[in-house]
Amino acid sequence: MQLQKTINEERLFNLLPYFFDHPSSVLVEIAQNAVRSGATGLNITLKDGVLKTIDNGSGAVDPMSLFVLADSNWPEEVEENQKPAGWGLFFLYSISEEVVFTSRFGTVRVDCKRYLVDHEYRLSVLEGINPDMRFDGFVIEARLRSEVKDKVLDQELLQWFPLDIIINGTRLPEKKAEEQFGDYGIKTMYESNPVYIKLDCSFYDVPEKLVREMFVVWYGIPINHNLRWRPSVVMDVVNGSPVTPVLPYRRTVKHDGKLEAFWQFVRDTVVKESMSAINDLKKEIPFHELEKRMKIMGALGTQDELNNLDRFYVEVYEPHHDGSYGSGRDHEIRIIGRGDPLPVNEELVLEGIEAYEFDEEGVCLPEGAVTAVNLPERRPEWLKSLNRKRAVRVVPDAESKYCGRLTWFKADIDSDMGIKAVAVAQDYCDGYVFYADTPEDVYGVSDVFFDNRVYSEDGDQWDSQKYDFDEDIRKDVMAITGTYRIYDLLDGLSIAGVSPHEVVSIDISERIMTLKTKKGVKTLNIA
Repeated sequence: MQLQKTINEERLFNLLPYFFDHPSSVLVEIAQNAVRSGATGLNITLKDGVLKTIDNGSGAVDPMSLFVLADSNWPEEVEENQKPAGWGLFFLYSISEEVVFTSRFGTVRVDCKRYLVDHEYRLSVLEGINPDMRFDGFVIEARLRSEVKDKVLDQELLQWFPLDIIINGTRLPEKKAEEQFGDYGIKTMYESNPVYIKLDCSFYDVPEKLVREMFVVWYGIPINHNLRWRPSVVMDVVNGSPVTPVLPYRRTVKHDGKLEAFWQFVRDTVVKESMSAINDLKKEIPFHELEKRMKIMGALGTQDELNNLDRFYVEVYEPHHDGSYGSGRDHEIRIIGRGDPLPVNEELVLEGIEAYEFDEEGVCLPEGAVTAVNLPERRPEWLKSLNRKRAVRVVPDAESKYCGRLTWFKADIDSDMGIKAVAVAQDYCDGYVFYADTPEDVYGVSDVFFDNRVYSEDGDQWDSQKYDFDEDIRKDVMAITGTYRIYDLLDGLSIAGVSPHEVVSIDISERIMTLKTKKGVKTLNIA
């Protein structure tokens, strides 16, 4: 038994309207056909639901391909490179009530609803050609269905075509890849097509990421045109078929062997440029650009490529001083050259307060006390770090204990770093402060303690919580030292219009307060 047919034509044509989405793709198909025909201009008008397009290309002598699904009559080069699907005009039939074509063959009118449902009408459509009404280019006039007439025009989809496009009398600004992306760090060619690569640290390290994020202009059709940022990789396809757009809309690129080859080309190009910049010790390059290339190498480079680098980066930080929010500092990036002294990773050894319950990860030290090094996971094999222990011994004076917002002890602090204060967290927001000379030394560690142990994202704003904590610490310091700010002691006098800083002396007798100020004497009745 042999099949009598391999396509259910009636069912296929009846269902054609359900194959298509995005009515704006119709004008993309029309513009694409204009470019293929050698046109330099395309005039588009849309008024009262009637779409009319006129191009100055070579036109069509044989109208047959306009009415045969998946047929094409383009030159061999276009067929080979662009792979026309022969579906574009059928999208137009699916969203129109009537379409009129005029070109070198003459003029033909199509009742779209009948064309999609009536087999006999489809076979006879060419009988209605008027050969006397001709045009050297190609004219389309379509009366659109009411539900799509406001969804056809998307200027962003048309701006990349190499055409002088006029829409309702206004010239559409043309976008060119060279003008939009010519400032990228790498400009190269892939299979005779311009490629623009922006060097950034979030580079797509596998083809799956690249295919979702790269921007391709496919003979004027923007693929991934919804990208609102400047994509890392842009290819302006003007020759051949270097990647495979997914039909029928060509809105995405297929993940196939062509994409794998292009990704490999991009990876190799970026790695080569990055290695050259990193190893060129004579050329001045901004630090952030050097750091960027090193991080790209960490993401893309093979181990052999990494081993061939003459310098690389490490992250230096202070594990007992860096804060999560407003205090401390960000991790510092340092560049280490091949043959340079290796970076030192310091580890704190805290002794003397074993009897006190505290969180070992909640130890806060002054800036510069202990410095640690993070080595990138992927790095040259010659890049290593040395480990060094930094000892700090704290011997508290139990009799000096003061309990306030925190628990305070005067202590002997022995270290080779000149540390004057150590704060340790007891739980999330409580803890101990050990100070060598004066409790005011706490200000070298209190900011970090607040950031890492006190601040709560569920509470008030950071500034409000920080102010309250600083006030509590200040009150603790005043209570320990017995030294108070006059403003704190006399703040209540402001109610009586007296500034605390102007008070010289105070005399209280029974219910009378006599204030001698810099401006004179003032008497207040006391309730």
